[in-house]
Amino acid sequence: MSRLPADRPLRIALVNPPFRRPVMRRFVASYFAPNFLLPPTDLLYVSAALKQRLGSQTDVIDCIARGFDRDGGVAAVTAAEPDVVFAQLGFATLESDLAFCDAVGRSTGVPVVAMGYLPTMFGREVLAASQLDAVVGGEPEIALGRLLEAWRDGESPSDIPGITARQDGRIVAGPPPERITDLDALPFPDHDAVDLNLYRETLLGSPIAAIFTARGCPYPCTFCVRTFGRMLVMRSAASVLAEAERVVTDLGIRKLRFMDDTFNINESRTVEICEGLQRLGPLEWTALARLDRITPASVEHMARAGCRRLYVGVESGSDRMLREYKKGTDLATMRRAIGRIHQAGMEASGFFIVGGPSETRADFEASVAFAKETKLDYVIVTRLQYWPGTELFERVRDQLEVSVVPFRCQPKDAAAYERHLRLERSFYRRFYFRPRTIWRQLRRYATRPGELLRGAIELGRYLLSSNKEDFI
Repeated sequence: MSRLPADRPLRIALVNPPFRRPVMRRFVASYFAPNFLLPPTDLLYVSAALKQRLGSQTDVIDCIARGFDRDGGVAAVTAAEPDVVFAQLGFATLESDLAFCDAVGRSTGVPVVAMGYLPTMFGREVLAASQLDAVVGGEPEIALGRLLEAWRDGESPSDIPGITARQDGRIVAGPPPERITDLDALPFPDHDAVDLNLYRETLLGSPIAAIFTARGCPYPCTFCVRTFGRMLVMRSAASVLAEAERVVTDLGIRKLRFMDDTFNINESRTVEICEGLQRLGPLEWTALARLDRITPASVEHMARAGCRRLYVGVESGSDRMLREYKKGTDLATMRRAIGRIHQAGMEASGFFIVGGPSETRADFEASVAFAKETKLDYVIVTRLQYWPGTELFERVRDQLEVSVVPFRCQPKDAAAYERHLRLERSFYRRFYFRPRTIWRQLRRYATRPGELLRGAIELGRYLLSSNKEDFI
């Protein structure tokens, strides 16, 4: 059992580990970031919560934003002289993340704790494959504070919900994670714990801050990992606007990214937040939205409040595949919504999935055609990911090759896996390499030629490569 000093505030290093490619880690996902990078908001929430609960001194060390390799990251964490290290783990990066955490533990000699979706799902397996002292499952703000209090007071953490830890040579797990039902009670994320100039959003530039207005998603999509679960917990509009005002007024940040799974899930609340944002303007911001929740009133208020771009889940241009994914909407609804987004003067960036279990070539062609027909400004295409804990994973589990460390969850049929990667590349090629699209992107990026060049080089390198990673 770890013992922590009780005679002074704890010094805690909160770490986003390095990786060979720029990567964004969130609880809900981790994805490569060729042309954008957002602050590690999960860690910023933890920093603020530990300061409030324990009076801790925190250092947020974002190795991705600061360009550290493994040695540089270990040196930075060691130089902070922490009593505890807390790291955020990703998905495809999991093996590398754990190796980094082990190196940090050897260098500092202090307890190392980690969070993330995979540790939540596989706490015992992650501890068994690493030298971590504990993992925090689910929402970390309260559970981590309770763990550190138990260690400080020499008590067992075995009864703390969401905690899996080493104790007396064994791995012990507490009850399942508990959801936080009053997000307004949490302190605002520690936005000034990182240099916001290091973060950027495509065509918005930097500095930028990221804000959550809700956690969870109630929709039944079969493929999706939700932010901490199906239960939707929303902050009040007043709390969201108070945080936005602090970011704008105190930090001088006028570019925002709303990180919710579905920013526009409640029309009246969306309108209330947007009306408040207008009073802080001028702002530029982006958000994730559901197309079947796009209404004339909400989209008009979002545009007036400074929304430049909505990221929307299309997934497929086939109504049959949408039903299979339990998307809860149809192509006609999505087509109207994308039109409304464009009419309001905003960009629409569509997420698409290729390689579904029953997807046919005709379904794939329908997706490409839909992206072109609706004049989406951007597409983000990934082969279907079978995340543990999702309905789709459980449905086809016997057809998957599954490993926790290194994390691997893909079809056993190697030929199908390769075919899906080719479809992903084909979709990008056929959407972006068209005269109309190229001309539109040249005009859009006219004031940011460096960003256009960087994005074009990254996409070209991806399309010409034979690696088995996604572009995003």
